[in-house]
Amino acid sequence: MERRGSRAVIAERRGSKALLNMDLLGRKSVAFRANRLSISTLHSHDPGDVRPALRLENTYKMQPDRKFPVQQVQSVIKDVLDRKLANEAYDPNTCKTLSKELADIIRAKVKDLDVSRYKIVCLVTVGPVANNSMVCASQCVWNDKYDDYADYSFNNGNIFAVGVVYALFFE
Repeated sequence: MERRGSRAVIAERRGSKALLNMDLLGRKSVAFRANRLSISTLHSHDPGDVRPALRLENTYKMQPDRKFPVQQVQSVIKDVLDRKLANEAYDPNTCKTLSKELADIIRAKVKDLDVSRYKIVCLVTVGPVANNSMVCASQCVWNDKYDDYADYSFNNGNIFAVGVVYALFFE
């Protein structure tokens, strides 16, 4: 249902009604009305709640201040994998969370190296050492002048891990 002269619109979907309303400043407020449940999200109209808009200037930097430190990042990956997996045995239940933990630790340590203006992507693959083989491959569209990666492979006889950190320059 739409009313002329008013900015309220009611849309019916599967037994519930959504009331869309726009105030004089152009902000949307939405109220959902169902048969048993009523949810409302309304914006405050108190002028004291308005935050000043954050204005950032463009830097127009088309190249990084310094290149991605591949050797330092490889040593970070090596240190984390060697320290955390030295006495580990493969367990499929714990290794899925272990790979996420390792990736988070490596990403945090790489960000501590102050690699500003780079997007950091960290992947860690953990698996058992058995009589089988595995090939890890990746593809990405990137700028070969500024984007780079670092990797390290770990193997202790029971478990293997491959850690890869991609650094993509963010203009």
